[in-house]
Order: sequence, then C-alpha cells, then structure tokens
Amino acid sequence: MADQNDDKRNINSSRRDFLRQSGLLAVGAAVSRFSFASDNDQDKPKLPEVHVKSSSAWIAGEEEFLDDSRIDASDPAKVNVDLDTPFYLASPTKLLVDLVLLSALDGRYKDIQISPDEELVMSPYALMRSTNSAFANLTKDNFILLDGKKTDTIPVHKSREWLTAFSLNDVTQALVERIANGRQIESGLSIGKSVRLEQKFIAEYINPLLEELGMSNTRIRTSTGLRVNPKNGNPAHFENYTTHRDMMRLANAMHAEFPDEFDVYRNAEVRIDRVFKDPDSGKWLERYDRFANDTPNLETSVEAKDPKAASIPIEGVDSGKSGLNNLALWQALQRYDLGHGKHLYFFTTGDGNDTYATHPKQVLENALAQIKPTITPKPEKDIDPDAPTLIA
Repeated sequence: MADQNDDKRNINSSRRDFLRQSGLLAVGAAVSRFSFASDNDQDKPKLPEVHVKSSSAWIAGEEEFLDDSRIDASDPAKVNVDLDTPFYLASPTKLLVDLVLLSALDGRYKDIQISPDEELVMSPYALMRSTNSAFANLTKDNFILLDGKKTDTIPVHKSREWLTAFSLNDVTQALVERIANGRQIESGLSIGKSVRLEQKFIAEYINPLLEELGMSNTRIRTSTGLRVNPKNGNPAHFENYTTHRDMMRLANAMHAEFPDEFDVYRNAEVRIDRVFKDPDSGKWLERYDRFANDTPNLETSVEAKDPKAASIPIEGVDSGKSGLNNLALWQALQRYDLGHGKHLYFFTTGDGNDTYATHPKQVLENALAQIKPTITPKPEKDIDPDAPTLIA
C-alpha cells in the first residue's frame, strides 16, 4: 500500500512540475468552496445551474478567455453566465478518463500496468450502462469483427476511439473497471464490484487529477457522464458538474501533455461489424452498427438531414467531444486549427436542438474575429441519405 501511495505522489508531483513549467498550473488558486467527498448537509455545495446556455473560447495554453466569444444562444449581445459558475457535465467527462488512460499507457502510473493490445472484458454493469447495445451478449456465437478477426473482447487501443469520439458508455465503464482493478477483469463481475471499482477509479485517479489541474469547481460522480440513477430521483448534488474555467484547464493540460493524441477525436463515424448465429435457423448472419461523432462543427462530419440536429462542418474544426443529458442538455468542446502549430478551443452549452450547430459556429466566429479575419466553411455537399442523425 505504501508503494502505491508513493507511486501516486510521484505521478502527481511529475504532472505538477510539468504543468508549472508549461504555465498551465494556476498559481495561488483559491480554495474551492465545493467538497468532493463529504455527505454532511452543511458541506453540500450550492446546486449547479440546469440547462445552461453559455460559451467560452481561448487559445490553447493560455489562461485567459477571449471576451467576445461569450454569447447567449438566444441573444448574441447578452453575456452568458459567469465562467466560474458550475453547470452539469455530461459525456465530456470522458476527457478525464482519456487523460488517465494516456498517462497510464505512457508509464506515468507505476501501479497501472496496461497495454494498448490488452483485451477489455465487458462486465454486466458495463453493458447496463450502454445506450446502444453494440457489445451486448458477446459470445462465441455472437461476436464483432475487428481488423477482419473475430473477437468477443475489445482491445484497449480501440477503446480510446470508442470512448472519445463516439462516447460509448459501456466501453468507458469497462476501461475504468480494468484500470481500477489493477489487472484484467474476469467475466461475470458482479454489479456491486463494478460500482466499487468505478468509485475507486474516481477517488484514486480522477480526484487527484482534478486537484493537480486546479479544477477546483469540478466534481465527478460517474466516469461516463451518465446520471447516477435518475429513475430513483437522486439529489442533483450527486451528479457531475464543472465550469468553463475548469474545462479550459483540462483542455490545456491534454493539449500540452499529449498534443498528438487529439487525432482520435476527429473521426466522424465508425462502423462496427457483427456476426451472429440465428437461434432459430442456425444460420450465420451479419450486421453492422454505425456510430457518429456528435461534435456539431467537425470538419470531417456530414451534414445531417434534420435541421434541428444538423452539423455545420467548418474547415479547421479538427476535433471535439460532445455530450448531453437531461440536466446538461447539449454541450461540446471543440478545437480549431489556427495554423503554425496554434489552436483555438471553444466550449459551448445549450438548451435546444435548434442551436446545436449554430451556437458553436457563432462562438467560433466571434472568437476568430479577434484573432483572424474570417473562417472558411466547408463547401456545400450532397447529403448522405444514410448519414446518422447527431442527437438520438
């Protein structure tokens, strides 16, 4: 146990030194008024804002926001909520999971031994967290094809793509369980064990990471960004939340530490092939599932037919992570290539499908007006009739 604690202190110290040298660690940050672990009523924070319409933009590596990037979706002249006001966080939570994974693969955690080629096993709880059932009931008679090979498990290197660009909750849960367990998960893991492993992952890796990055107004309760258990009416203070400033610190840290790893966030679509034996006829059948990257302005995306869920591809928006739930509604972190090795990040939240693509586009235009004369939208293109809608 002492060795594990030493390992965690080493990684924390290493990241702290790196961020300080890079100018990304906030100096003299105020002590947060939010408690990460206390369940005492007197320590519970003020509840975050619900259905926030807000935006921010900044140049990668800088700690200052661009003033004109902050607009309200319904009134571009109106400045939005304070950038330190907490709001609920959905699937962009997975950025934190990705940063832990990248650090582990880079050997920065001595207590995490994991290989890109290692196979992840889907636990029953991971499958319960799925919103698409792409990996449900994987067996010798029901498997997926990866690189032309049959498999009923998922390689770690593929899990990054699926948990980031395509936000698959089951893959995220399986990866979190594997990291927290310290070794490969055995099939048939109990739901209780899965829940405890997820909470261990948050306590031992996410919370220290938040502290190291200065994300003092962020709280994480689930690794996927799904709500804890909305059907049981859990109080809202058990949900994930963050602020614009904390998201800036997270994006800056990832950009500085792993600048070449954002390519995985630019993929617009993935196809997962499945082969299964029909229980009635005994015949082998094939099908495939398509998953879209919901980032609204990704340059590689295809404009959707539904105007209320449409993507507006913009040349230069080279990666992004989006998400939604019934507390956060939609939100997206996106990156724009300024050229010459420089990038602009912008983070937007909204409360209606009709502004899903137009609000971030306006934010980007406002931001670039301060640093670049114009942006160049992608030319008109024919709509793919099979293109997936961006919001399910």
